[in-house]
Amino acid sequence: MLSIEGNPKNRVYLEQLDLCFDVCDEFHLVVRNDMGSIRGLEEIINKLKASLIELRCESTWASTTLGDDQTANVYYFHADENAKKIIILITKSLYEWEMPNLPEDLSFF
Repeated sequence: MLSIEGNPKNRVYLEQLDLCFDVCDEFHLVVRNDMGSIRGLEEIINKLKASLIELRCESTWASTTLGDDQTANVYYFHADENAKKIIILITKSLYEWEMPNLPEDLSFF
């Protein structure tokens, strides 16, 4: 497991993405059901559709466990070149992956 302190941006963020896509098979993005909607979510998911493995409604994922029977939509993707190109275009910083602007918890496995 790699623990990151601080918000990787620009070149450092891109280098970390390169490493993650090189050594990992998949990643996920999370859309919390209790935090409203994301404008442009459908466009993001459509761009990543070729890499989509599955969508699960879950209360626990890599970095979070929800209480009170809350759930989130957890999108699992192949860590392939298609997804890498799209992820790089969407943001230039790890901490930009945050609702309500973008899905949350970009995590690689």
